[in-house]
Parts: sequence; structure tokens; C-alpha cells
Amino acid sequence: MGAKPSRKHRNSLVLNRLSSTAPPDLQTALREIIGSMKTLEPHITKARYPIRTGLELLPPSKFYTKETAEKVLTEAQKIVIRVKPYLI
Repeated sequence: MGAKPSRKHRNSLVLNRLSSTAPPDLQTALREIIGSMKTLEPHITKARYPIRTGLELLPPSKFYTKETAEKVLTEAQKIVIRVKPYLI
């Protein structure tokens, strides 16, 4: 859609900037997609990087469960399905 991807893995911000110039019918769809993306964005780093608890670093495998990963994957798949009709 002509915007550069976010370097901070916050593509909801990129879509938010684009939504103001989109046609009204597309703005509604973009708002829904942006809301879904915002719920997924924290998982981009949670699933990849350790977290510090006191002096210890915990790998994602210690706090990120299979159930959480499956739930997030399902939500991401829904976004992809929702976005596909708008791709060139």
C-alpha cells in the first residue's frame, strides 16, 4: 500500500497511518485488522527473546506455552485471510 514496514515490528502503526487516506469502506476493515495486530505484536518478541527475572534470564520455552503459541497463530492466520483480498 506504499508504506514502509515498521522496523520495530509494529505494523499496526503503519496501517494506522495508511487508514486515514484509504476509502471509507477500507477504513473500517483496516481498523479491525489494526486491532487484531495490536494484540499480536507483543508476541513477536515474547516468543523469540528471553526475559529477565532478577538475575536470571528465562528463555521463551520457560514462560511461553504451546497453548499461547497456538492461539496467537490462529489469530495471525485470521489476519492473513482478512488482508489477502487487499493485496495486489
